[in-house]
Amino acid sequence: MTTSGAARGAEESAVLAEGVDEGGDGPLFRVFDGGFDAAECAPPFGQHLHPQIRHWYGGDWVVPDTSERPYVYSNFVISHDGRISFGEPGRSTGYAVSMNSRHDRWIMALTRSRADAVLIGDGILRGDPDFRCGADYVWSAAEGLDVEAFRRVDGRRSKYLCVIVSYEMNFPADCAILTDPEVDVLVATTDRGLSRMAAGDQAEWTGVQVRSFGAESVDLAQVLREAHRELRARTVLCEGGALLYGSMLQAGLIDDEFLTLSPLMIGPPRNPAHRRPTVIDGTDFTSDRHPVSRLVSVRAAGSHLFLHSTYRV
Repeated sequence: MTTSGAARGAEESAVLAEGVDEGGDGPLFRVFDGGFDAAECAPPFGQHLHPQIRHWYGGDWVVPDTSERPYVYSNFVISHDGRISFGEPGRSTGYAVSMNSRHDRWIMALTRSRADAVLIGDGILRGDPDFRCGADYVWSAAEGLDVEAFRRVDGRRSKYLCVIVSYEMNFPADCAILTDPEVDVLVATTDRGLSRMAAGDQAEWTGVQVRSFGAESVDLAQVLREAHRELRARTVLCEGGALLYGSMLQAGLIDDEFLTLSPLMIGPPRNPAHRRPTVIDGTDFTSDRHPVSRLVSVRAAGSHLFLHSTYRV
């Protein structure tokens, strides 16, 4: 679950009143890196982290070379009991779950800076109409390292591409991302979604393409192929939500996963109207058919753990 704009500001005030991150001001501390699968987990060819970023991260993260579709990875923060949101008004995004972790924001900025495209479901926009996808919206150069600057060194797209998956075009037409001249937007919808779109919805939109990728559901593999082939997206960061992430895992489209484990507990909702989803929703795997990840590294700051796992065989 991501955080930005007005929602982040409101939650920041609330969270700061409760206490801040325990990790201090230093770079992430490396606890475990590679383990018994180190040689197998590392891609044979790819792009390494810049030495300055590697110093802060405490190790490397190699983005593999791809041909048919982008390299796709995810980033979430979850509570100790596996939930990604309090589901309460003003506290529905990941900022409250991370407990104002400076290191979690740095990881979010790092994962965004290496992405040509950020992939989200329309629920993100319903929860936070001010959502923006740049690294500099979650981490400032004044905080110690200009992560956004390394995006250019990494050879990423000059503009972020935001891919919004929306079966029925069910999001506010005045979302900030739709009028941001610094971002290209692809809305991946359905034939039904196109028919529901009001004629005036796109009047103020800037750099937005709306395409159908199926009659009743969105073909996510096709979305990725077209983003790769036509929109020069070689790397894609999936920031959820839980429904989209479940569908991506079910389709075998996630290569790597970054997961911040926060020490707080959330528990089930008392009010059924306030959902508290886990990291995946709407997808039920079976005991004989389910995705299995392999641990690449674990880092820690205070009581937060930062996991990097891979689904690549």
